[in-house]
Amino acid sequence: MEIRAFLSYRREKLPLAYWRSTHGFEVDFLIGRKIAIEVKAARRMTRNDFKGLKAINEEGIFEKFILVSQDRINIRDGNFLALYWKQFLSDLWEGNIV
Repeated sequence: MEIRAFLSYRREKLPLAYWRSTHGFEVDFLIGRKIAIEVKAARRMTRNDFKGLKAINEEGIFEKFILVSQDRINIRDGNFLALYWKQFLSDLWEGNIV
């Protein structure tokens, strides 16, 4: 809901969608054709948490890939970014995500 509120407040005319591949990979939020966001409830992220983002990266459409979790470690690896949920919300409203 926070992403939807942000897009509405900023009057961004970008669609917000969900993606699921035929192989069962999923990504929770797609913002336009720019950003793919996966949200995990886990307190510790693992490489396995990036499966959906890596799968959609193969499509060659999106620019940013963000994993949001309860893990307090923020990591950047190329176009992939893992953020603690509070940092994600702060970055979102500061305009650093979209």
